Amino acid sequence: GFKSNLFGQRRRLNVAAFFNDYEDIQLTLSACPTSPCALPANVGSADVKGLELEAEIHPTDAWEIDASASYLDFQYTEITNDASQITLDMKTPYTPKSKWSLGTQYEFSLGGRGTLTPRVDVAYTGSQFSAAINAALWNQIESYTVANARVTWRNTEGNWQAAFNVTNVTDELYYLTLFDLHNSASYVNGQPALPRQYSISLKHTF
Repeated sequence: GFKSNLFGQRRRLNVAAFFNDYEDIQLTLSACPTSPCALPANVGSADVKGLELEAEIHPTDAWEIDASASYLDFQYTEITNDASQITLDMKTPYTPKSKWSLGTQYEFSLGGRGTLTPRVDVAYTGSQFSAAINAALWNQIESYTVANARVTWRNTEGNWQAAFNVTNVTDELYYLTLFDLHNSASYVNGQPALPRQYSISLKHTF
């Protein structure tokens, strides 16, 4: 990997690539062979390859754009525990193949009244499984995109700050976790993320 600051530090680009030879993977199994079980067990080995990028651009002193992206390729190379019911084509829990985020903000001068800075962030997370034994109908968390927005006022001395925040602007319904009990209890327990929320914050630095 490498890190760089370019064009008078108005451009920053960081890149990292990695490869892991992962042996003796331990996972908590929800079916072993009867669910629920919650048994930690050695299941096998895998190759994990990834790429991460991070960038920040300042077109002007007042304008900032930042972005990041990651790619992860998890591939089992050996299954050492046949009772685990894990197969070579499955993925370890909570490892989305791709993620990215993009944000931008611009600082407007209000003269003697300080500055006003609106900001927007958008983040994407690819689909992933919540259980070691992948089952698309029962424990796959679908991909989702979430947007947040904020407007921040700062006084000229920089010791007072007030902000109005909106999280999950589009009121996206997505799940953080899924606990798959469809084999034993005929249901899946899911934890949804918070809906659209508004907040106001006030900060003073002494």
